[in-house]
Amino acid sequence: MFNSVHGEFASFWLAAGDSSGLPRKADIDPSSFPPRILPHLALWDVVTHFPDAVASAEKADDDAGVGDSDAGEFVSPDGSLPDIPVIRVRLRLAGGVLRDFAQRILAGLFLDEFLLDSDVRQHNIGVFRTVLDSRCAVGSSVSVSLDTIGITTTLTRLFCPLIGKDGEVSMVLSAHTVNSTHAISSMPSYFNFDRFEDHGNIVFSHEELQRLIPTWMER
Repeated sequence: MFNSVHGEFASFWLAAGDSSGLPRKADIDPSSFPPRILPHLALWDVVTHFPDAVASAEKADDDAGVGDSDAGEFVSPDGSLPDIPVIRVRLRLAGGVLRDFAQRILAGLFLDEFLLDSDVRQHNIGVFRTVLDSRCAVGSSVSVSLDTIGITTTLTRLFCPLIGKDGEVSMVLSAHTVNSTHAISSMPSYFNFDRFEDHGNIVFSHEELQRLIPTWMER
């Protein structure tokens, strides 16, 4: 459920927008957000590659006997490459909420370097692709469960795009809240779960965000 953390975050992001409606990454200083929501923030670099470039990188890695790129995940059953760019996302900055949920330090890593479960990884890549395609704020909620001991943790996120000098989305700023009745040290994380559940993504227009913020602020 979206709450006052997401409401304050969305208000700040909307206010920072330029004539296109989207803030430039140069206009956003995470430290200028209200102190109480700073632990909930994360900043992501979004890099897109066309499949032929990714495949070339994979071949170079194979020839050199090093690395393992993600190109194989995007190859169709017939061996062809999709006609869409491949997205890689790097976590540049992570507040305490996301760090505690992950139960490790993730800043500086790409998603494919720390999300080893393919369903979780593809879900998250899909969220970022939706942000890039829609150029809107995107809400997402997921749950991870340790069914053996009956613990479920829900992570509610709001992802908001930032544009570069060329007007294209190159970074994403997000706010995360975690809902669990158990201590951080015992709750499930992306690295310790029996079951992953995607509750779906919601694309919010600027108008919808402005309408919803007062409701979120009451939670």
